[in-house]
Amino acid sequence: MAKNYEELKLSDDFMFGKVMEDGRLCREVLECLLGKPVGELEEMHTQREYRYAMDGKPIRLDIYTRDGETVYDTEMQNLNHKKPEDYDLPRRSRFYQSVMDTDHLKKNQSYRTLPETNILFICTFDPFGENLPQYTFQSRCEEMPELALQDHTVKYFFNCSCQREEVPKNVQALYRYIMTGEPMDELTGKLHRAVEAGRRNEKRRSEYM
Repeated sequence: MAKNYEELKLSDDFMFGKVMEDGRLCREVLECLLGKPVGELEEMHTQREYRYAMDGKPIRLDIYTRDGETVYDTEMQNLNHKKPEDYDLPRRSRFYQSVMDTDHLKKNQSYRTLPETNILFICTFDPFGENLPQYTFQSRCEEMPELALQDHTVKYFFNCSCQREEVPKNVQALYRYIMTGEPMDELTGKLHRAVEAGRRNEKRRSEYM
């Protein structure tokens, strides 16, 4: 059953999308997860839908944004009483990538115009069962692993249920906030205030209902 609006946390899709509409806050979350600077975000779309055939499978991206160089698709993923394998996240990330590329490449455009793409799945469970805090996938040659395909795509899966000591403190705090709703540092404090403000927003309540 759907949660009451007052019970929504950042880990819930609806609240996650509304909080991440704040471009500055979204950028801070991306920088925390990726561990690197992110440029000024030029676009911000929540629940962006794609469908390229009448009977084709549509997708709805939680958070779609980009800076001058890179496109980011950020997805919040909960089990919802299912098993991790039921979501088939590897193939799902492949489909998301293909649909986003189709959207960017127009007729007569060079393949070089395809932007760098980062797909991020923020999971409240371990998506691969290896107890890693983060799984990062890029294409490499099996015969020569040091040879990267350089297709400019990266897929990240963040395991928020992992609290290993080697995880950076700011990432630990973000993971814990996503799992428990308890703020521990400056960023999670900002997120918590945004969630609380969202709960008091009657327009958003009506939209959720």
